[in-house]
Amino acid sequence: MRLSFRKGRTMSKTKDTTPTLRRPPSIAPGKMTISCPMGGNGPDVISISLTDESSGCQVVDIRVDPAVFTMAITGCGSQPVTCRWTGGVNHIGKISEHKTEKVWVPDASRKDREQEVAEALAPYEVDGWKGRTSDATNPHRWIPTPDGILDGHHVLVLFVRLIEPIAPPA
Repeated sequence: MRLSFRKGRTMSKTKDTTPTLRRPPSIAPGKMTISCPMGGNGPDVISISLTDESSGCQVVDIRVDPAVFTMAITGCGSQPVTCRWTGGVNHIGKISEHKTEKVWVPDASRKDREQEVAEALAPYEVDGWKGRTSDATNPHRWIPTPDGILDGHHVLVLFVRLIEPIAPPA
């Protein structure tokens, strides 16, 4: 599937959450997922999500009533839907890079855990890299340490960053 955008009409957000215009690539490869959540007490909706293929970021999440969806796919266009633009709209066309680092995370009480994890990951979060904090608290990601070390543990943490694509040599 290919996603196309009108020139200069894509929304992105600044720090103060004021919408600003950003110009993504005019055509970017992507993926579309259509699902219908079943069960529970939630509303009956069809969920359509569009994801940028190169960055892996979700761009938009669309929710539509099943009756309205049926009308739309059978030729009755311009049907009402609910759209939620996600942060991925700022990353269209970027490339996702991944690396795994061995990080020492000291043991801490539950109330200090988030701060300890943030401090442990901080030296690795440079040049746009962001660590997955859930890895630092997941015992399945721990690396066994020699007996007698009780003040912390090494953890395999996944780091991700999004970079601009490199243009091919002319």
